[in-house]
Amino acid sequence: MLKSDKYSAIRRIAFKSVLVFLTIVLIALLVKSGPEVVTQVTQKTFEEAPYRFHVPDYLLKLENNILSVGIDPRSLAFIVEDKRNGAIWKSVMPNEDSELNQTWNLFFNSSISVEFYDSSKNVRRAYLTRDGEVSKYSYADSSLTAHVRFGNVGISFDVIYELVDDSLRISVNNIKESEYKILGIYVYPYIGASKGTVAGSFLVADGVGAKIDLSKTTTATAPLKMRMYGEDIGFQEVIPYKYFKNVKSPENYALPIYGIIYNEGQNSKGLLGVIEKGDFYAEINAYRSGIVTPFNWISPRIVLRDMHKKLLNKAGEGITIPQEEINTTSFSVRYFFISQPSEYSLEYSLLRRFVEEYVEEKTAVESRAPMFKFDILMSEAKKSTFGYSLVEMTTEEDLTKMKEMLNRISKENIFVLRGYSKGGLSINSPIHIPFEKKVMNNANNLSKDYFYVEYISVSKESKSVRKNYIAQNRLEQLMEYENTYIISPYAVKRILDEELAEFSEYGISNFAIGTFGKLMYSTYTDNRQDVFEVLSEAFSKMSKAIVYGTNWYVTKVAGMISDAPLSNSMYEIEDEEFPIVPYILRHFGPVFSKPLNLSSDYNYELLKCIEYGVLPSFYLTWENSEKLVETQSRDLISTKFTDWYEKIKEARELYSKALGFFLSVPRHRQEISKGVYKVTYENETVVVFNYTDKVINVDGITVEPMSFAVINKQ
Repeated sequence: MLKSDKYSAIRRIAFKSVLVFLTIVLIALLVKSGPEVVTQVTQKTFEEAPYRFHVPDYLLKLENNILSVGIDPRSLAFIVEDKRNGAIWKSVMPNEDSELNQTWNLFFNSSISVEFYDSSKNVRRAYLTRDGEVSKYSYADSSLTAHVRFGNVGISFDVIYELVDDSLRISVNNIKESEYKILGIYVYPYIGASKGTVAGSFLVADGVGAKIDLSKTTTATAPLKMRMYGEDIGFQEVIPYKYFKNVKSPENYALPIYGIIYNEGQNSKGLLGVIEKGDFYAEINAYRSGIVTPFNWISPRIVLRDMHKKLLNKAGEGITIPQEEINTTSFSVRYFFISQPSEYSLEYSLLRRFVEEYVEEKTAVESRAPMFKFDILMSEAKKSTFGYSLVEMTTEEDLTKMKEMLNRISKENIFVLRGYSKGGLSINSPIHIPFEKKVMNNANNLSKDYFYVEYISVSKESKSVRKNYIAQNRLEQLMEYENTYIISPYAVKRILDEELAEFSEYGISNFAIGTFGKLMYSTYTDNRQDVFEVLSEAFSKMSKAIVYGTNWYVTKVAGMISDAPLSNSMYEIEDEEFPIVPYILRHFGPVFSKPLNLSSDYNYELLKCIEYGVLPSFYLTWENSEKLVETQSRDLISTKFTDWYEKIKEARELYSKALGFFLSVPRHRQEISKGVYKVTYENETVVVFNYTDKVINVDGITVEPMSFAVINKQ
C-alpha cells in the first residue's frame, strides 16, 4: 500500500469515529431534553380502596316536634322517625345483602356517591363508605354542616342538613375538584327503597304524571331515566331531521319532584323529594325490583358535567368528552315526610304539601269559570315558482264571525292569533311585525286577543332569521330542534325588546309565548341556568302571558299555561297515568291542553281534560285545512271551524255538567276496574270516569262509554 493511501485511510477512520461520537452525544442530549418537550404529564391513576361496608351508628341528633333525625358522623347516614305515626325512614342500607355484589352494596350503603372521568377516559364511581372521609362538623339542634372529601379522587364539598318542620333539607355546596373531572353525584339513593314486591308506588312527573306500582312484578328490563325539563339539546349532535321525524319524542319530566308511597294500613307513609336547587341539572332514576337488583329505588342524579361529541373533521367523526366547565357547584334536595290523613290519599297528600310550600301566590281554582282557548291560524306561506305565495286561512272578517258564533255558546273564550305577520306563519319568526294586511286590516281591533310569538324555535324557511341569531351547540354547530333553528337567548332578548315597543303602538299587550315552556337548552357559551335567566328576564316583560309548555320554571313568568300533555311517555316501567302535573300547575292559573281537534282520539282526551282539571284548546281556521297541504303547517289535518262548531258546543255542555267538581281538586283517585276511575273531590263530590267502550253501573248509577257520572253530588 502506498504511504499516501495509508494516511488517507487513517483520516477516513478518524472522521467516521468523530462523526459517530458526535451522533452519540447529540442523541444523549436529545434523550435528556426530550421529556420536557414531547412527554405529556400522566394523570394520577385512580386506585380503589379495599371494599368496606359500614354499619351506621347514629350518634348525632336533629329534632323538632314532628321529626327526630339520627345521623352517623362517620358516613352521614341518617334515620328519620316521624313522631306523628312512628314511621321510620332509613337513608342507607344498614346491613349487607347477600343477593347484591360489592358494587351495589357500596352504592346503597353510601350516603353520597360521585362519578368522575378518570385518566383512562372511563367513567368511574367513588363511594363515601369506601373512598370518602367526613370532617369539620358544625352542629346545632336543627342543623348540621359537614365537610366531605374523596382523597383518592381529589373531590370535596360541604353538606348541610336543616330540619324544617316536617322536612329535611340537604344542601351540597362548594364542590371542588383537582385530579379528575367530576361528572355527577347521587345523594341518598337508598332512602325510600324496598325489596321485592311491596304495597307501594313511586310517583314521577313524566308528561301528565305516572305511577309505578311496586306491588306488581314487572316485565320491564330498563329503568326510568329522565332528565328534568327534557334533554339538553345543546350537547347533542345535529343530525338531519328526516332520520328521526317519525320517532315520537318522550314527554318532558316537568316538575322537580318525585314521590314514594307505602300503603301499610295504620303504618302507611309517604315521602316527597323536591330538588330545590340544581333542578336544571337533575336526572330522575327509578328502578323496580328485578331491574338489575331486587330493590325498588328512586333518586335524583345531579349531572355536573354532560358528555358530548367533539368533532375531529368535517365528515362528522369525533370522540366523546365531558364538558369543560362544571354545571353548578351547589344543589339541594328536600325530603318531606308525609303522614296519612284520613280524608286524603297519600298521593294527593304529597301533592298538596308541595302546593302549600312552593305555590306562593295561589289562584283559587274554584274562583275560575272554565275557559276555552282557540288558536287561530290567519295565514301560511307556500313555496311557489318565484319564492313564496300567501295562503289565507282566516281573515279578520272570518275571525269576527267565529267570535260571534262562539260567544253565543259562552263568552269565556280566549283567542290566540297565529300567522298574522307579513308573508304567513312559517317565514316570519323571530320577527313578527309588519302585519299581513290581506288577513288583518286593523291590528288595533284585535288588541284584546293574544298574539302568538315564537322567538326560540324558528322555521328554517323564515326570511327574518339571520345566521348570527342562531345559537351554537357544544359541537360548534348551528343548533336545531325538530327541523327548526334555535335562537340565541341574547338575540331573543334583543328582538323582543324591539318588538314590544312596536306592538304597543297598536295597543297590543297580550302575548302567547311559544316553545319556552317545553325546551331549555345550553349553548356553546352558556349553561341551562344562564339561558333561563336571560329568557325569563325577557319574557317577564310580557305580563301574564300564555306560555306553551309545562316545565316548572314557566310559573315564574306565565299567567296561563298551554299545551299540557294528557299522557306520559309510556315507558314499560310505568303502570298508569296519574295527573300530577295539572294538579300542581292549575294552582298558578288556567292550564290548557294541546289542541283536541288534532288528537287521534278526541273523546278520550276530552274526558281526560275534565278529570285532570285541564281546559280544552282547539286549533282552528275558517278555510279548509286542505289548503295547508303544501305548507309547513301540513300536519294540521282537521281545523275548519264549521266542522268543529257542534263538537265545541257539546264540549261546552260537558264542562257545564262537570262544573260542580271541576272547580274543586281531587283528594282521592281509585281505579275500580280497568279503565274506570272513581275520584273524590275536596268538596265531597264523587265522580266515576268511564274510559272504556262499554256501559258500566256503579252504585246503581249508569255510566255511558267514554263519559262520567256524578255518584254523590254536594
